[in-house]
Amino acid sequence: NSHEQTAQSGSKEQIVINLPAELDFSDPFVKDTMTNRVPVKIIERTVQYNKHTLTQELLSTMSLVGVEMRNNELISQLNACPHSLLWNDCLKPFLERGARWAELPWYVGETYVYHRLLEASGFWDPSSPGYNIDIFAPEKQESLTLSLPQVYSRIQTCLSVSGQHNFKSFSTLVRMSLWGNQGDNSLFTIQDMSHLGEWFH
Repeated sequence: NSHEQTAQSGSKEQIVINLPAELDFSDPFVKDTMTNRVPVKIIERTVQYNKHTLTQELLSTMSLVGVEMRNNELISQLNACPHSLLWNDCLKPFLERGARWAELPWYVGETYVYHRLLEASGFWDPSSPGYNIDIFAPEKQESLTLSLPQVYSRIQTCLSVSGQHNFKSFSTLVRMSLWGNQGDNSLFTIQDMSHLGEWFH
């Protein structure tokens, strides 16, 4: 079900480019991301990390975004972010037909949810106690502190294979890169990664 895009070159020849279909809830990873990974693992964890920083009212509003996702409720327009007009224009086809979370293409849904979360935290509201507060900062700071030994270890690994053009060195760097790509706390916590990533040494 891919889309087709036709481009015409200077020689009048047509080039047909088959574009991949948008990922949606029919994909198991997408479904898990938007019903479990984001609303349960990320949002609930972010609420806990900010319980000493934000008011209970703001924390409750943030939690409700996760509840909306898990219950597959109707999406709503953005109201507070600086580019809400542009976002709402992009969301217009979904808003007009009363789309629910599960009907959004994956990329749209995963970027939209973070805007909703920042709105809920009061990030863009100068009158809010959450104004300009990075709700992910506490976890990022903890992650950085806990990961420093692993960062040092990986630096040593990179230095040890520097200039070695062989499969073993290449394989080591690829595996390390793949683990690093997953270490963004959306798939695993930093505590998980400190143990799961040890096998490539």
